[in-house]
Amino acid sequence: MESSTKILRRLLDERGVEWGDDGYPTTCTVWESDGIVWHGLWRDDCIELIAHLTPEQAIAATLGTGTCEADETDLIPFVRADSGDFEVDYIHVMECSSCGGTYEYVNGSYEFLPPKYCPNCGRRVEQ
Repeated sequence: MESSTKILRRLLDERGVEWGDDGYPTTCTVWESDGIVWHGLWRDDCIELIAHLTPEQAIAATLGTGTCEADETDLIPFVRADSGDFEVDYIHVMECSSCGGTYEYVNGSYEFLPPKYCPNCGRRVEQ
């Protein structure tokens, strides 16, 4: 069974939220949202912030819930030189319909698919 700490860290990763371990790598996860630094301490299969929360409740409490849409505001071409081949690729500049934050992604390969969650507000992006 996946621990609460691993679930929390996976959910943060899925949303593009950077986190650290605050010196206790197996029990404490630290991340920031809206200028507030959150410390999620694993205790008895729940995340302790102010109250005992599940990982999903901790995400909702600190990053918000709901969905948003990503509107493309710019498309920037560039030349890629992978393995000696030159290809034109594109940087997509996206704006979140909910928080107004912008982010970029590069199309063309599996590792650069559009994010499923806004890296700024944590809402799930509706495609």
